[in-house]
Amino acid sequence: YGTGAANAPSAGRPLRVGFSSDLGFAPVDPEVRAGFEAALAALADAGLAATPATPPPLSPLPFIVPMLACEVYAAFADVVDDPESGLSPQTRAVAGANGTVGGPEYVRLATERLAFEAAWRAWFADWDVLLTPTTQLPAFEVGRYGPDAIDDQPVDPEADGGWYPTSFVANVLGAPAISVPSGATAAGLPLAIQAMGAPGGDL
Repeated sequence: YGTGAANAPSAGRPLRVGFSSDLGFAPVDPEVRAGFEAALAALADAGLAATPATPPPLSPLPFIVPMLACEVYAAFADVVDDPESGLSPQTRAVAGANGTVGGPEYVRLATERLAFEAAWRAWFADWDVLLTPTTQLPAFEVGRYGPDAIDDQPVDPEADGGWYPTSFVANVLGAPAISVPSGATAAGLPLAIQAMGAPGGDL
């Protein structure tokens, strides 16, 4: 991705800031959506010109979850079957899923990842920053691995990234991103807004 200099805005040019509440594919809790819209309105009042954007509506979950299973298995292969290893049930389950991914399948998944990254690099040719909610729902109960639904849409509670696809996309891309507190729900749970730049665009 280079040093990021190519992604730095030219001197004197305002930042090209886009926003998306759902990346075109993610379910969003109504309170998160309302809080995000309120944060955008506050930013507009403060002078930040952000406009609606349509980033690549591609979820990384179909290719990255099985790839992660291979990587987790590689890291813990010597202890994944040991119930005394101290690994969480979720980690053991993810590593165990590696048995369904062979070499040719891994190569196919890696090709999908390259296409995903290329689509985002092309999108960032026209934008400097993307604003999104940091997560798609407020905090849930302690001890729960993940929700089974967001805004009445089913979500796999065991899937990495299933309930935080906006920050998961940044992770997959290796893109610079920051989460900034932006308010609270009616119950007092914190909300946050994420600002993400292009891969290599740290400057």
